[in-house]
Amino acid sequence: MTRPGNLSRNNGVGNAVMHGAQNLVRENRLYGHKSPVGYGLLVQEERGTEVRENLFVENTLGLVLMDAQGVRVGGNGFRENGTALRITRERGGNSAWVEKNAFQGNLYDLAVDDPEAKARVVGNLYDRASGLPVPHLPTGSFALLLARQPELSLFALSPGIVLWEAVEAQVPGLRLVALADARAASLPKAVAFRGHWIILGLLGGVLWWWRRT
Repeated sequence: MTRPGNLSRNNGVGNAVMHGAQNLVRENRLYGHKSPVGYGLLVQEERGTEVRENLFVENTLGLVLMDAQGVRVGGNGFRENGTALRITRERGGNSAWVEKNAFQGNLYDLAVDDPEAKARVVGNLYDRASGLPVPHLPTGSFALLLARQPELSLFALSPGIVLWEAVEAQVPGLRLVALADARAASLPKAVAFRGHWIILGLLGGVLWWWRRT
């Protein structure tokens, strides 16, 4: 069990819980880990660990689960991260229960780089969830493609991809039918602003176009 109430801010990499079992990471604030490999928290090769009521803000990656089995992720806030939650594998597999978290202003809420991951995603709050009672998939088709072809990250903030992500968010039928949250709820519109990502997307697209011409 970790001591609750810690603040981790602006480190080069981030924090990690590794090679253990039944740890509890609770009520911590993990801010501003913005290096290319920066994460708020890495949970690697853990069994039965719980990540609860933490706040992940402005990290490249908020929470990373790697080869972690039986992890419960609940009651956390993910705000303005590049990718809020990433499930990936190195040698082993992953299983996780993701419930009652709030995803606000992230470029991607969930990215999965483990085709055999057993993740149950249920009852979370999203700024991009449909107001209709339909399942919501908290990751886009480009995010899944990016997990398999990292070199495409050059285009992640281009205007075309930003527009496609916005369309997918509004039309649930365009999303891939996997890892859907059948009991998703919408965050209040007042806290659903993602303007800085749109601005970065436009600037990135202009820079990419200028370098090619």
